[in-house]
Amino acid sequence: MAFPAKFPLTKPNDIELSPATARLYDLWGNKAEYDNEYYTRFKYSELEGFSDDGFISRRDPSKVLKIDGVYHVYYTCRNTGNALVPAGQDDDTHPSVDWDLADIYVATSRDGFIWNEIGPALSRSSPGNFGCRSLTTPDVLPWDGRYYLYVQVYSDLIRHDACPVGVAVADHPLGPFELQETEVIPQGAPGDWDNTSIHDPYPLIFGGKVYLYYKGAPETRNEADSIHLAQGVAIADSPLGPFTKCRSNPVLNSGHETMLWPYREGVAALQIRNGNEANTVQFAPNGTDFDLKAIVDMPPNAGGPYIPDLTADNRDGRGILWGLSIGRPAYSGVYRSRLLRFDCSLSRDFERPSFKEPKEYSDTQFLAFPLSEEDRDFMRSSED
Repeated sequence: MAFPAKFPLTKPNDIELSPATARLYDLWGNKAEYDNEYYTRFKYSELEGFSDDGFISRRDPSKVLKIDGVYHVYYTCRNTGNALVPAGQDDDTHPSVDWDLADIYVATSRDGFIWNEIGPALSRSSPGNFGCRSLTTPDVLPWDGRYYLYVQVYSDLIRHDACPVGVAVADHPLGPFELQETEVIPQGAPGDWDNTSIHDPYPLIFGGKVYLYYKGAPETRNEADSIHLAQGVAIADSPLGPFTKCRSNPVLNSGHETMLWPYREGVAALQIRNGNEANTVQFAPNGTDFDLKAIVDMPPNAGGPYIPDLTADNRDGRGILWGLSIGRPAYSGVYRSRLLRFDCSLSRDFERPSFKEPKEYSDTQFLAFPLSEEDRDFMRSSED
C-alpha cells in the first residue's frame, strides 16, 4: 500500500514507513514546514539613528523592552576610536577583540526602525575593580519596579574569552545602573562543560522564578571529543540570586548565542550558528527539557526579540514578531559590528504568510561566499 498524498491524522500502522516518513509523525507532528507554528523565515532591515565615526562597534542587543510606549534596547558598544590590534599589543585604549574595552549603551525608539542612542547605561568600573576592562553582551529583566541588567564582566585583558556573569541594577530603564560586586553565575569547576566561558546571560520569568539561561564552554572546547558550545540555565527566586545551576545542564546542545521567549505553557529557544542542532527552533514545556520543533534559515546573530508578554508568567506565551540582531559591515578592513532589525513569524496572534514560504537565494547571495585562493589551489591539486 502506497503512502497517501494527504497525511493520515495519526501515524499509520498498516503501511511500511521509511525512517524519514516516520519522523514526520515522531518528530514533526505531521506538519509541513509552512503549517509548522515554529517555522519562520527571517527578514532584515537597516536601522536609522546610529552615528558612525568609522570605528564604533555596536553588537549583542538585549531583549527589547516597551516602557510607556517607547522601545528600549541595551547593547555592547565599543567606542574607543581605535581599530582592533593583535592580542599582546592591546592596552588601555587599543582593543584586541570586537567586544574589548566596551560599555553597555541604551537606545530608544517609537517604531523599532528609527532609534535614538542615549549613551552609556552601564560603564566600565575604575582600574583594578570588577568590570574594569569590558562589559558586554547584556540582557535585561524588569522585576518589581526595578531593572536588572545581566552582563559578561571582564576585569583583565581578554584571553581565551573567559569571564563570569555579573548584574547591574537601576530604578529607571535609562539608568544609571550600578554593577554589583559579585559573580551571578561563576565558571564551572575544572573539567566541567562550562569551566571557562559563561556568556550570553538571558533572563526569563518562569513559574515565579528567574531562569537565567547562558552559553558555556570548557577550556578544551577546540579539542577532539570535547563540548564546543552548549547552553545551560541557572534558577533563582529573585534577580540577585543566589542562582543554582540546573542539574541537567547543558539543557541545549547547540547555539552560539542565547535567544529564548515564553511560548504556550513553556519556553521556546532559537539555536544559532554552532552545533549539530544549529538553525533550529526548540521548545521545552518545563523550561529545561527541549525538543526540536523546526529547522530555520538565516537566523539572527545574537538576536534580542521584542517579547510583548515578557513579564506575564501565565504559562500562555504568545510568541514574537521582531527584534534586533548583529550585522557585520565590511569597512576597509576595520572589523566592527552594527545592529540590524529582524522580523519573523513566531507569534500565535498574528499570521504572516510570506514568512512561511521556502527561502530562495539569488546568485549574488551565493557568490558572497567564494572559494579562497587556497581552496582553489587545493581543488586543482585534488584532481591530479
